[in-house]
Amino acid sequence: MLGPEHPDTLSSMSYLGSTLYRSGHLKDAETMQGETLTIQERVLGVEHPDTLRSMSVLGNTLTREGHFSESEALQRKTLELRRHVLGPEHPDTLVSMTDLAVSIKRQGRYADAEALEREALSIQRRVLGPEHLSTLMTMNNLAGTLTYENQPVEAEKILRLALAIQQRVLGVEHPETVRSMANIASCLRKEGRCSEAIKMGREALDIRLRVLGIEHPDVAVASYNLAIAEECGGRRDEAFRLLTEAVDHGLPAYNDLGIEKDPYLVPLHGDPRFQILVSHAKERAAVLAKK
Repeated sequence: MLGPEHPDTLSSMSYLGSTLYRSGHLKDAETMQGETLTIQERVLGVEHPDTLRSMSVLGNTLTREGHFSESEALQRKTLELRRHVLGPEHPDTLVSMTDLAVSIKRQGRYADAEALEREALSIQRRVLGPEHLSTLMTMNNLAGTLTYENQPVEAEKILRLALAIQQRVLGVEHPETVRSMANIASCLRKEGRCSEAIKMGREALDIRLRVLGIEHPDVAVASYNLAIAEECGGRRDEAFRLLTEAVDHGLPAYNDLGIEKDPYLVPLHGDPRFQILVSHAKERAAVLAKK
């Protein structure tokens, strides 16, 4: 009735793209978000708030799909435009800083990611407050970076603080609350506290299963991470069961392709089941790439 370029039509397309993303349908989300952005750039202009929002969410989808260089380029463009249009301390500008940090982190540039996250967190605590969702998300992201940099003790301290606030403010089943739990489990595993890591990882997985369903990518990633904790605790059969479940039910393609080189899975390399798992994961990634 309104036509494909009417602002209301574009809003509906944007909402649908976000729903597809949250539901784990990443390829469909990318298509819808890309189409929306193309029209918005032509009709609204690159500096319009709706256009900038579409750039941001498309960048996040590309990150989740493993297209890190594409995501980084788009997130850098979004950050530069938001700094120019909105200012350096606007909440959306700060979100762009943390989104860019994630893209950089996925490419192994941890120091650069940490610097961006610390800068964003400092501003968020001052401007938004310590209990704001964006502040808590950045705490989580920074802790993840510190874990990659082999600083699990400092990361755990940040996550415990975030988790206490999240449980009180957001609730125990909020995605960010559960993400903190999962990340704490990773810290505990790195600290060698395997039984505690298994307990925390299992709790995070159970909540995600109940809330999101078995086919959601976040559930698959939680299964994958719990498998690593189970291997740490000497429960190899359970580790393989969880890894297979993750591959079969929603693990993103870049995770599938990374299994063979994951340093946390090196202890499994001598087991004949590992090569079977790797082959299966590569086949699964190829199927996902065609969808």
